[in-house]
Amino acid sequence: MSGEDKQEKYVTCVKNIEFHAAHATPVNGAPLLHGHTFIVHACVEGELTKGGWVVDFTLLSNIVKDVINQEYNFRLLLNREDASKVKIIAPFNVRITYVNGPPTAELLAKDICQKLSKRMLEESIPHSSIKAYRVTVCEGNDLCAEYMTHFTRE
Repeated sequence: MSGEDKQEKYVTCVKNIEFHAAHATPVNGAPLLHGHTFIVHACVEGELTKGGWVVDFTLLSNIVKDVINQEYNFRLLLNREDASKVKIIAPFNVRITYVNGPPTAELLAKDICQKLSKRMLEESIPHSSIKAYRVTVCEGNDLCAEYMTHFTRE
């Protein structure tokens, strides 16, 4: 293989960021409200900066944690279509986050990925060097779903 055929890829990841939430998804075929300790891994693929990294670990970690804490941690995660169908009367506060579709790990990964990408733009991270974002959401340690978005530039 010649040096011209070789493609290098750099990926910076933060892993094992936890949040606690409840969601209503099918369990054995029937919708069931239940909760998890969700675990998130977030990766950014791109070209190296002059500093020798894709993105600073601390910055990436802080953004992912901030998105999770503001939007998902200690929340009831529901499908936006169900907003008018849910009525909670309780002697405690319930914080609800609506997602576009059923709050499955797959769609939570997509939602977090989109929010991460938006926040990176707001933080003036040079998107010209970023090629992809990948977010994995696990329900516990062994049930995971991943969403990845690639950018093509002309």
